[in-house]
Amino acid sequence: MPLVAFYRRPFVRVITVALVVAAALITGGWLAYSAFLASPDHVRVIVTDVQSDAGRQQVIFDRTFTDVAPQVYAALIAGKRFPPDATFSCPYFAPTYYHYALTFTHLGATTATADEDATGCALFGVTYALGAATVYSWYDPTDGSSFWAKLNQLTGAPTPINADVMR
Repeated sequence: MPLVAFYRRPFVRVITVALVVAAALITGGWLAYSAFLASPDHVRVIVTDVQSDAGRQQVIFDRTFTDVAPQVYAALIAGKRFPPDATFSCPYFAPTYYHYALTFTHLGATTATADEDATGCALFGVTYALGAATVYSWYDPTDGSSFWAKLNQLTGAPTPINADVMR
């Protein structure tokens, strides 16, 4: 049976159209989801002063921002991207450090969270709404700028206690 004659059968056309529509919805849905994640309208930044040798933790900064949320997110993911299962060696550990917790939301839904004990590994773990995780460097490879400096500039959040020894 020639291909043209096969395609003229109604069920073949219906199946073909259904597959094309499904592919478009999946692709379009993924693109919409990606755009949703990449455009947070709020970011909550919590900085905790941790003194592990004394067993003390104190929140020293807890604010939510709307106007700079997209810029904070862009600065966060500007660093080099690593697979979440990559192995790292982080030899420097300070008993006193700042812990950073960032929560990004869009239309009230959490799109991403990022947590980091600023102790020297120079990496940020980011977890997205559907559970995917990615690790980013603190440093933007295009200009060498630090995420901490950008976060401080955009929000006033304190820079890590040990920032000078982590570079």
